[in-house]
Amino acid sequence: MDSESREQSQEQFVYDEVNVMVATNAFGMGINKSNVRYVIHAQLPRTIEAYYQEAGRAGRDGLDSECILLFSPQDVQIQNFLLDQTQLAEDRKQQEFLKLRSMVNYCHTEDCLMKFILKYFGDNDAKNCGRCLHCTDQRQTVDVTKEAQMVFSCMKRTRERFGKTMIAGVLSGSSNRKIIDFKLDQLSTYG
Repeated sequence: MDSESREQSQEQFVYDEVNVMVATNAFGMGINKSNVRYVIHAQLPRTIEAYYQEAGRAGRDGLDSECILLFSPQDVQIQNFLLDQTQLAEDRKQQEFLKLRSMVNYCHTEDCLMKFILKYFGDNDAKNCGRCLHCTDQRQTVDVTKEAQMVFSCMKRTRERFGKTMIAGVLSGSSNRKIIDFKLDQLSTYG
């Protein structure tokens, strides 16, 4: 956007003339607006510090708000590439890689999200918040060790020559022509 359009859009958002603002962190995250209900990250921020600052834009008035972080492994690769391209001193660059690793760990944790952030900032006595995705998760954990071992065993018995479709076919006992031709129906993991 040109600067005039960007400024006009920001004004409309600040004065509640529009309800949604899509922005880069450089443009939109600096808005000091109290009634933001949702912050959605479409990519992985590089650091927990940046994420916490941006997520903190939601709910400044004390009302319930949500921050949603969408990420993919490609985001990590992009952040790694961008860090590699910086002109930072090597020791500083390594510190930034560690910060990125902490952000990735946050994305993969199954513990309380707020507790993870507070521990990152040094509060080792943090308790579960009771409100985040992980604290309210009602799913039951299931031990799939045996099933995973069967999959790996099947992959090994086929000398790791086939993809997931063929392995799934062997494990499920498919009578697919290729499975029969390769004599995979004679493996102990067949069916």
